[in-house]
Amino acid sequence: MISITNLQFSYRPSRKVLEDVSLQLPEGHIYGLLGENGVGKTTLMGIIAGLLKGEGTSEIDGMASHEKSLILLQDLYLMTDECAYKKESARKVANYFAQLYPKFDMAYFEEITEKLGVDAEAKISSLSQGNARKAMIALALACNTRYLLMDEPTNGLDITSKMVFRQLVAAHANEDRTIIISTHLVDDVEDLLDALVILKSKQVVLSATMAEIGEKLCFGQLEDGDEPLYSRETVNGRVGIVRNALGEEMPVDIKMLFVACMEQSEMFKSLLANN
Repeated sequence: MISITNLQFSYRPSRKVLEDVSLQLPEGHIYGLLGENGVGKTTLMGIIAGLLKGEGTSEIDGMASHEKSLILLQDLYLMTDECAYKKESARKVANYFAQLYPKFDMAYFEEITEKLGVDAEAKISSLSQGNARKAMIALALACNTRYLLMDEPTNGLDITSKMVFRQLVAAHANEDRTIIISTHLVDDVEDLLDALVILKSKQVVLSATMAEIGEKLCFGQLEDGDEPLYSRETVNGRVGIVRNALGEEMPVDIKMLFVACMEQSEMFKSLLANN
């Protein structure tokens, strides 16, 4: 489990990025980490991975992230927006990773690169943005770590590759793994996610599973007499979010929920606070 308590982080005194962030992220979920540009998503992932240290605590399975214990390092992988090994081929990096990550699966790496249609022998720097991203995805998944953090993984991918990415991640997930995907391209991953963390103004606005959200809220076309928590006009009429009085879990419109949290953060934070 990832456990974050009263986390504060500043790059300099005048630029606080995260303030009083507390999160409990149990294993077995694919989390979507959402927020506007510059809100601190990449910073939070860096803290979880132990690359940055703030005030407060960030622990994984009871181990402090920043202490970088070998047990933790071997079971956590952070795929960043930039590749640190771009002067090498993906296969050479895979051979290197096989020495670092005990569960690295070379056959799995080969399978992923084939499915994504990327040349594992070419230097990553020589590949297009999309193909370089595919190589990074193959390396990340083949590490087979229990904790996988992916920062904007679908940037540069074409429609077909995004579909294959979703299939790969869905197959990769299991009850022991924790996968966190930080993205602003919600359409690329919304059918993968079963939990959300939404950041706004240096803080967590929402942290809940889709099941928890769907049990409390209904999304869609509004009818006369509805008392929406959030609404907007569309070409097809008025849509919005209302309290769920049906007694059963309803589908979640992630994009609508995100916009609603940006506009009415305190209300939605309070509404889902018990989760």
